[in-house]
Amino acid sequence: MTHHITVVGKDPDDSAYGVWFLDVPRCLSAADEKEEFLTMVSEALKVHLHGGELPAARPPPEILQIDEVREDLAHGDFLISAAHLPAG
Repeated sequence: MTHHITVVGKDPDDSAYGVWFLDVPRCLSAADEKEEFLTMVSEALKVHLHGGELPAARPPPEILQIDEVREDLAHGDFLISAAHLPAG
């Protein structure tokens, strides 16, 4: 099982929750309700990978050094760890 750090954010204008993966380029998702975004994270990874190889995940201390992540966190976004179970 591989864990990837995911950024979750929501604009204050009643928008959807946006989800982006730091180590899986172009893998994004969104959900209208907080209760839905965990499911959307799993689905986004599954659909994006199409059974392909999952990129290596950076450790959390390294993630926290990324300027974009620190800016997002300063604006109220938060991080979650998304687990990916390999097919098979």
